Amino acid sequence: MFTEVQSKPMDLCHDIVQRVCPFYHRWASVYGKTVLSWYGSRPRLILSDPIIIKEALLKTGEWFEKMDPNPLSKQFYGEGILFSKGKKWTI
Repeated sequence: MFTEVQSKPMDLCHDIVQRVCPFYHRWASVYGKTVLSWYGSRPRLILSDPIIIKEALLKTGEWFEKMDPNPLSKQFYGEGILFSKGKKWTI
């Protein structure tokens, strides 16, 4: 899917999900805004509803533990709120 979207020119707009995450774009159109996927033997819950994302960020630790990022994700997103845990996350 990445090869397919990268072979087409990019429109100048803010709607980049189809280009950046083509697999999620396809899954969301089939299954909705909340998708359960598997990364090897580990389940991943993909959220795109702002209300659910807010609740997940506020209640992390009560509902689930954040996953460790792969090196490319950590390099792209940095060490901000998405991947921080414990005391570092609460500061």
